[in-house]
Amino acid sequence: MFRDAFVTNLSISTSDHKPILLSLVGETHSRRYRRFRFENCWVTRKECSSVVEAGWNLELCAPILNRISSTSAALEGWGKAIMPKFSKRIEAKKVQIEAMQNRADEEGARGLIRCTSDLHNLPEEEEVFWKQRAKFFWLKAGGSNSKFFHNVASDRKRRNRISKLRDEQGEWKSAEKDITNCITYKIEMPPSP
Repeated sequence: MFRDAFVTNLSISTSDHKPILLSLVGETHSRRYRRFRFENCWVTRKECSSVVEAGWNLELCAPILNRISSTSAALEGWGKAIMPKFSKRIEAKKVQIEAMQNRADEEGARGLIRCTSDLHNLPEEEEVFWKQRAKFFWLKAGGSNSKFFHNVASDRKRRNRISKLRDEQGEWKSAEKDITNCITYKIEMPPSP
């Protein structure tokens, strides 16, 4: 709804609360950096440890912060390539399994075992992914509740969305332009004594 919206943290004055400024339109905002977020489901993949090791060993004599930065960059690049397209990955594994089943050689048998194992690990990986998104850390990994976690994460996104605001006359406004005007009016309105 508000594709151009962004939030800016303002300086603290005399309060212990940090004010924020919500900008909806009219300004362009360029983020300086995107904060690295580790995905818990990465550790379920065998390649994760080698990606961490490769990122860590990229600059052996560098200060520790540089090594952490290169490791996080390696993980982020690798993670974007594999996540979270679970349904596409499951379908691709099924196609690979079918191809391996038609082979009669030893390499085909090894490939079949590897692909079958990967296929069995994907639902667990998906559940861990949605568990982290839903912030349900009190549930233990296990069971097939990925649909539940997906619904909780989607519901949280819906709850955080501004769908309507009351204007200065007390009327509810739900159109994007009207909500923008309500917020702009409140920001530009001089403070009352």
